[in-house]
Amino acid sequence: MILAVPMQTDQLDGAIATRFEDAAYFALEGSETKIIPVVHMGGKDIARLIIASDVTTLITSHLELEAFILLKSYGIAVYAAERYNGSNALRHFQEGTLQEVTAENYLSVFGSSKPILTVSDSISASESHLSA
Repeated sequence: MILAVPMQTDQLDGAIATRFEDAAYFALEGSETKIIPVVHMGGKDIARLIIASDVTTLITSHLELEAFILLKSYGIAVYAAERYNGSNALRHFQEGTLQEVTAENYLSVFGSSKPILTVSDSISASESHLSA
């Protein structure tokens, strides 16, 4: 199991990045701890880096929907963390006190920066356009 935590600094006892997409570093915790820099990458590119690093679990305080969908499609578990430092976030994960983020609770945990249309919203909009 490899855990990833987006960090503001290159120290595990430093603060978790307030947003996954704004991380300057990622702490990778497996058989050993590695801190890797992330330079000017968008959320989907960072998600691809996480996937390529064989991460199984991400602990984050915020994650955009597109990156969440990409990570989940690769079977990566996502857990929500408060504004802990990296060490505390890992400890809370090990204690089982972090909330797992699923498709069902994503909006209540992370909210959304963009309006999300459902299939029925899209159909209704198409029908009203056709009848006009």
